[in-house]
Amino acid sequence: SLFALHCFFPTVAGCPESSFVEMSWAEVTPEKAGKADVGVVGIGVMGSNLVLNLLGKSFTVAIYNRELDIAENFVVEHSKTFGADKLLGSASYEDFAKLLKKPRKALILVTAGRPTDMVIESLMGAFEKGDIIVDTGNAHFKDQS
Repeated sequence: SLFALHCFFPTVAGCPESSFVEMSWAEVTPEKAGKADVGVVGIGVMGSNLVLNLLGKSFTVAIYNRELDIAENFVVEHSKTFGADKLLGSASYEDFAKLLKKPRKALILVTAGRPTDMVIESLMGAFEKGDIIVDTGNAHFKDQS
């Protein structure tokens, strides 16, 4: 099984031992790499329902959520219905990118503004030229440039 460091506030010496959590739900195996038709970042109310809709239409979907416990619970719960080969969880943007077919297609469903900008910056670091990032968020029209 895969173990990952999930610590937002590391001490100078590093994160406490309890920050290591089992991440087998998010392990990128050769069988999963490059299999997802589309990816969704942000598994809140809108993101989770969009993922379920895509799964119901027989798409293979990769997901990433900053709060890993939300992503893990979503994958564990909905893999029972749709299959572990159709709903692929990831614990990092790099792993998220590895799960997607090229050219990669990602839909962002996070809070508008700086959170969306941060996701786009992170995805640009993991994606390649020709990959597609769709910002699906809403913003007030006066905030648009």
